[in-house]
Amino acid sequence: MKNLSWFILSISVLLSASLATSAASGDPRAWLTPYLQTASHAANQAQLGSKTIRYQGTKSLLTSQLVQQLSGTGSLSNPGTILASRISAQASGAGQGILPDGSTMANVTGAWIQTPIPDVALYSITYKSKDLKGRPTRLSGLVVVPEMVSGQADPESILVYMHQTITQREDGPSNRSTEAYAAITAFANGSSVLAMPDYLGYGVNRSAYPYAMGKLNAPSGKDIIVAARELMKRLHRSVGQKLFITGYSEGGANAMWLTRYLEEANDPNFVPTLSAPMSGPYDLSGATAKSFVSVQPPITYQENFSSKPTLLSFAAASTAPLIKAPLNSLLMDPLAAQAQGLIPSSLANQTLGARLLTTAINDLGYVDYVTGAPNSRNLIQPALVVAINTQDYSNPAMKLWGENDNVEWTPRSPVHLIGILQDELVPFAASTYPVPLAWSKLNPAQAPYAVGNAQNVIAAMRQKGIKNDRVSWTALDGAIKSATSPILISHADGSMPCSILAQAYFYGRGSAIPQLNDPLQ
Repeated sequence: MKNLSWFILSISVLLSASLATSAASGDPRAWLTPYLQTASHAANQAQLGSKTIRYQGTKSLLTSQLVQQLSGTGSLSNPGTILASRISAQASGAGQGILPDGSTMANVTGAWIQTPIPDVALYSITYKSKDLKGRPTRLSGLVVVPEMVSGQADPESILVYMHQTITQREDGPSNRSTEAYAAITAFANGSSVLAMPDYLGYGVNRSAYPYAMGKLNAPSGKDIIVAARELMKRLHRSVGQKLFITGYSEGGANAMWLTRYLEEANDPNFVPTLSAPMSGPYDLSGATAKSFVSVQPPITYQENFSSKPTLLSFAAASTAPLIKAPLNSLLMDPLAAQAQGLIPSSLANQTLGARLLTTAINDLGYVDYVTGAPNSRNLIQPALVVAINTQDYSNPAMKLWGENDNVEWTPRSPVHLIGILQDELVPFAASTYPVPLAWSKLNPAQAPYAVGNAQNVIAAMRQKGIKNDRVSWTALDGAIKSATSPILISHADGSMPCSILAQAYFYGRGSAIPQLNDPLQ
């Protein structure tokens, strides 16, 4: 009991120190403030007087509702909501990320802020799609349309943004989630319509959700493209054929699968122009699964420490019904009992995470109280641990995850992987990858795991003869100066700077973004 009390006190001190450090360096999510200052959801509904419009005879679009209008650039003395959000993001640190050549992102964010932004209209839509058994179903999403500006052409592209992991059904983009506003901040402009699907299981949909299964989530992205095009026609507007595809974290894997899904369909109406997956579990059965069972970074890597039980629980809760297996064949009890029926959850993210973390610590020895190191292997059934370590694809879970890997394919359109090199939650590069020399530090911080999702993709592409003009990668330095110190840029807080780089890649400034060297063979 004495050791446990000491451990809890230590965690409290670490969390307090982290919050103090974050406050001192600027809140990385300060970009949200301008949106919080706009009218509430109910006030917007009343102001707009918008009714749900139902459509007949459409291929995909079922309903639309104008739910909000946001100002774009405004003026220098009174910036619009979106520009104010960009200014806040830059001021709070998004412009300070260090690129592989040692430069900061200041030039990229400077150009980003100076780009004129039109006012935009937000439409919550429902559209036709298919569930996991191929049956017709209804999905929801958010479509962001730039307002018509006199003398300016209609948008020439649709940008599909695949969102990160969420817990509650109502947290999808169609309900104007925080992440939806982040995507608007990063990508809104006059040349693209922004389309964000909720996925199966979220928003209006009541199907099972295939967590982290990019192959199974890709159709929601294709179908929202059809719906967005139909919405533009109903608005008496047009939109060009260009398609930009991106997403962060789980959404990064979904974005890469969407690119592949569209290319393999060989439909001239769905040809990806550029794709920028960000920080995703592209190698689900390899790099991602191995990070579950490998030696974990110390608890000073707080995001990994607190979130790993949740990610494991999500993965297992999604996998078990798909392979027709009980949840406790993948997770140890009592974590399996806590995770039952988890996707989606009725609990808020923080409540759910705290419950799973408490179970992992108190009942399954998740943390060694002497060393302070977490051990996520204790949360997983031994048979699955062995299957992951030996890459045994006769194991049903490994077989399913392998089917959702996205390493061995040949993209026809350019793909640019973006992330944080030392990502503690979704491994980007391997610990053996040489940190760029331009990140001149006494003790350059390596990536925390022996495997990396993006690195494995790049290595596989190079082995197939695919060069960096087709598949490339860029990472920000996520670590402070000492290799023994915690990661400074968390996986969650990397979303905005990575999105700014993706925006630059899509809209013509990508050639100026320095790339990482290829991994050593």
